Amino acid sequence: MGNNEQGFTEADVRALCDVARSTKIASDDTTSGVLAKKAAARIGCKGIGFKSVFALSDTPHVVSSAFQLFFDAHHASGLGLLVPLWMTPERRGSMPDWALPAAPPSSDDSNAKANPWGTRLWLPLRAQHVGEWERMAGRLAATVKPHLLLFLNQLTTVSIRDTLTGLDAQLHRRQLADGVVEVLISRAGVDSEQPASSASARLDTMPTPGSYRWMLHSHSVDAHGIVKQGTSGAASSHTAGGAPTSTTLKLAMPIAWPGHGKRADRRDGSSQAPQQYVYAFLPLCCYGLRFALHADWVVPSSREAVSTGSPWNELLRDALPDAFTQMVLSTRDSQDLRSLWCVVHPFPHCGSRHLRDFWCPNVGRIWRRLHVVEFLLH
Repeated sequence: MGNNEQGFTEADVRALCDVARSTKIASDDTTSGVLAKKAAARIGCKGIGFKSVFALSDTPHVVSSAFQLFFDAHHASGLGLLVPLWMTPERRGSMPDWALPAAPPSSDDSNAKANPWGTRLWLPLRAQHVGEWERMAGRLAATVKPHLLLFLNQLTTVSIRDTLTGLDAQLHRRQLADGVVEVLISRAGVDSEQPASSASARLDTMPTPGSYRWMLHSHSVDAHGIVKQGTSGAASSHTAGGAPTSTTLKLAMPIAWPGHGKRADRRDGSSQAPQQYVYAFLPLCCYGLRFALHADWVVPSSREAVSTGSPWNELLRDALPDAFTQMVLSTRDSQDLRSLWCVVHPFPHCGSRHLRDFWCPNVGRIWRRLHVVEFLLH
């Protein structure tokens, strides 16, 4: 894996070698809200995300700016998950060309053009996974969804290429006018070392290529008196002295996707929007909503749900009826009211198997608010 960031600092490397030391969150002694606000706009809280690479590889390699290091999960010290080792010339010789450290750019900057990666991560598969690559590639292809980039403001393009199975895809996010976000999915064939049927099967797990669009609506939430607490009970970036006085809910209404408008999904002739996810920047879980919902939720370490029993999450949840109603009102002048109709009809009822108890209190509140929005009654 590679990206075109500027590369790691010493503090970033030290964070990889520890837990709960993420450089993406503000320190506890923050006296101004600047760092806390920046931290609230970034993924990361618990400082354990990098450790997930050990599920795939015993020897993850990291090449970033001036740092060339790797970890050895079976190191005799017993600290292989935390203590890095510097790469030797012999180890660099075993790495693929794209992952090798780049030489200093020449005067014409030709090397920088040839190797654009600011950070490269190479994960030699653990022995038990080597024979499972086709299954793993299928799971990888299944993650290539247009909504992946919906709330990632710093990331615009993701490319995935696997010459073994024929998977070659790109997601590109761009901001259009009037609060509309578009994600373009493209895919193409590659020279595959596997039978064509295997490559086709992998590509078939991906969503339809084309343009996916959402209309975004932001809603400010008063957070006075509420401190965001992690699952361990320790305050995250919303700390005393630096705690923001407000946070933001973001709702995204799907307004276009491949096949939209070509056929009616319901007897009344309306088209039903695909189910959307709840996000904490990245998608967490699908609760049956027809609009996407993003907030700075408290989440478990698995990042697969919204944590219940959190006063912070309850504050965000209870702001949803106002936020949804404002989105509806702001869309009254839209040229595509059909998109709004397919989002709110049918809106999940509390008895829906998709909704859990945490969300149920808001369902009736949203319906009552919608009953007074005049144009929806015509």
